[in-house]
Amino acid sequence: MYRLLLSDLDGTLRGFHVPISPAVKSALREAAASGVRVTLATGRILQSVLPYAEELGVNAPLVCCNGGLIIDHRTRQEIAKRTVPLPVIHTAMRFALEHDLRFATYLDDYCTSLRRDPGSAVLSVWEGEQQRCVVEDPFCWLEREPLNCLLWAVDEPTSARTAPLLQARMGSTMRVTRSTPTLIEVILPDVSKARGAAVLAAHLGIAREEVLALGDGDNDVELLTWAGLGVAVGSATPAARAAADCVVGSVGEDGAAEAVRRLILDAEPARP
Repeated sequence: MYRLLLSDLDGTLRGFHVPISPAVKSALREAAASGVRVTLATGRILQSVLPYAEELGVNAPLVCCNGGLIIDHRTRQEIAKRTVPLPVIHTAMRFALEHDLRFATYLDDYCTSLRRDPGSAVLSVWEGEQQRCVVEDPFCWLEREPLNCLLWAVDEPTSARTAPLLQARMGSTMRVTRSTPTLIEVILPDVSKARGAAVLAAHLGIAREEVLALGDGDNDVELLTWAGLGVAVGSATPAARAAADCVVGSVGEDGAAEAVRRLILDAEPARP
């Protein structure tokens, strides 16, 4: 019997730029009502994921920033937190400027980004969609260690081409992963959704074998491998599908709802 359900959000519970379907929402809410601890393991920052946590009836602390932050969204209690050293941020930022990629960090509860103004070499700092300032030296504007750093490519081929180049630049000091077709993330080598899930499960007193994980992306591979049962939606990347114990319908086919109903809600209880 699974006691903890950890699910990725984008590409798993919802399509990119598509709302969560009623079927998926109902399945997760029923799982929580049945006594299962339900939560999200996502690359998103807390403020970005809060509306979805409320919509889905999440009843366990969230695994945010690909495992960099584990936090109880109801009390704001931080269970674990890892930040990225500024020299690493500067290396990633320099790479982004060289390859004309948009660069951003998650700092506290908001996303701060560095962008080139259209048609010029001027660099501006933004908080969300609000321009904060123009900077002459991009390596001085960030004064505190953020939770992670992100680089956006204009399309999937550019992302696929530049991610290995960034990993080569970083070496073994950091891990580069793609969480969406166009989003590249740089995280600490020992930070992952799997490690975040392990910390959360221990915090809740739940064994690994009692954890069911849902995912679709390359940054879900370790989570799907670690969990007692790893489930990939049919639209998952090849790496995520290979890491999973089973594959259900695609995100557009409400595969997550299928998994929750078949493996949790309709499953026979374990024998004593």
